[in-house]
Amino acid sequence: MADDPWADFKPQTAPKAAADPWADFNPQAKKEVPWSEVPLEAVKNIPSSAWEFGKNVAQPVIHPWETAKSLGELGGGVLQHLGLMSGEEHKPAADAVGKFLNQEHDSNRSGWSSR
Repeated sequence: MADDPWADFKPQTAPKAAADPWADFNPQAKKEVPWSEVPLEAVKNIPSSAWEFGKNVAQPVIHPWETAKSLGELGGGVLQHLGLMSGEEHKPAADAVGKFLNQEHDSNRSGWSSR
């Protein structure tokens, strides 16, 4: 019994990476940008930001039933959290919106203010 039949199923240790491959995608990582480059970077972002804005504005108009359903789930979740409606099925929608708003609020604290 020199060969271990379970060798393929034993945990393997992965080699440690020299650098963080996700560093470019980490929102907490701050990149130093000279002020002279800020206007150019802002102008570069205008087309993609305008496209995303247009998509977000058009979404409720193009899909009114989905919008109504989502708003109903959100409202139901809020009512369930307040104890004004029984059940638990809509709470995840309200929790997701609350988490999103909390993350947006926290991101504004650490960086530029939206005011």
